[in-house]
Amino acid sequence: MSLQEPPPLPSWMRKFDHMKHNANDRKRCPLRARVIRAFALTLLFGMGGAAHGGSHSAESNITVVDTLSPAFSTQPIAQVATAGSAVTFDVAATGFQPIDYRWSRNGDYIGPATGNSVLTLQNVQPEQAGIYRVTITNKHGSVTSDELEFKVFPKGTPQIFADGKEVIFADGGKVIDSVVRGDRAEITLSTSFEGGAIFYTLDGSEPSFESTLYDEPFTVSKTTGIRAVAYKQDFSDLAEADPVFINIVPNYDLNVSIQGQGNVLKDPADGPYMQDSVVKLKAVAEEGYRFAGWSGALKSSFEEGSVVMASRKSVTAVFQAIPKYTLNTSTAGGGIISGNDSSPYYQGTEVTLTAHPNEGWQFIGWSGDAIGKQSEAKLTMNRSKEVRAHFGTTMETTATGNGGLLIAPPEGPYPYGSTVKINPVPDAGYYLGIWGGDALGMP
Repeated sequence: MSLQEPPPLPSWMRKFDHMKHNANDRKRCPLRARVIRAFALTLLFGMGGAAHGGSHSAESNITVVDTLSPAFSTQPIAQVATAGSAVTFDVAATGFQPIDYRWSRNGDYIGPATGNSVLTLQNVQPEQAGIYRVTITNKHGSVTSDELEFKVFPKGTPQIFADGKEVIFADGGKVIDSVVRGDRAEITLSTSFEGGAIFYTLDGSEPSFESTLYDEPFTVSKTTGIRAVAYKQDFSDLAEADPVFINIVPNYDLNVSIQGQGNVLKDPADGPYMQDSVVKLKAVAEEGYRFAGWSGALKSSFEEGSVVMASRKSVTAVFQAIPKYTLNTSTAGGGIISGNDSSPYYQGTEVTLTAHPNEGWQFIGWSGDAIGKQSEAKLTMNRSKEVRAHFGTTMETTATGNGGLLIAPPEGPYPYGSTVKINPVPDAGYYLGIWGGDALGMP
């Protein structure tokens, strides 16, 4: 047999083979590695040649996770403030330490990088409003956060509430200036100007002291843009709010009916519900019933579901009575059965029966809908069932005089009600005289 010369190494392997044999280079140039991102590495190992009868390969996928480069675990969030107050922005970052933080507003850096993840602004003024971001940097790279919107309103700026909730609010990285309400919304205005007056418009026009004077909450029943301005008591100063929008959509009723015995939990619990809102439903069966499914606007066999309120809708939860089955137990011989305490049983109920022999008796086995010789039997009630426990006892025999007995079956325990054949076998010159004991009087 001759071995073929192995094929030449690929270029990338020749490079590493050269590094392996160049000891001097290895001493002078220690190998360093830097992970710059997660990647998948596939290695193929092969053997070939006639001596091996073909080729074989093995493949391995190795994923390397970058834990060195900086990354945000918590992004900054938007804020709304009143002039003169203090505001704090914060983020959380992971990666190789130390990490430097540098904040910017509208693309311009606020100050030098620091090791502090918190930016605190004292006595904020409207001109400090804008888009804020923070760049984090370590020796392995840098990354910039998502944008956060920051708004500062002058003192006295009217606050606009719809059904008790302020319309302008921070949500994630944005400041929201509109709300959605169903059918109608009660509007309330307020100002921090002591004794001040608020004027508002509902047609999008700029408000002034000639606009409608706010003196009590009012209701809007259609989509409306609200603009408001507040004046000091002596009209020496004013502050105008950003325009807000109250989007009014229809409310719809959700009618829930029940067949059988059970309840339906709704989240939110009380309607009517705004257009396109989602109502979660959960069916809860009462004892002796099980949930069979939904009909109407929700078609499902799962206990939990949801309905999108694009219109008035009706849903029916169907509950079915769980069938009940009877379990009858009986015994043959000296003993009792425990465990059959609640017949009839709901379908699917697991029942465990235990046979208890009386003194002088032994449990032999089950018959009917239970089998086996173990004293404990488990049943699943998927129909009415009959179970019987069989007990047996032993028999003592004594032959007086010269002779013996042939007994069939030869050994007990003998089941209750079974027949045992006993044949006397006298020795030569002897005969059966009389039976005694439990066989007294037998021929």
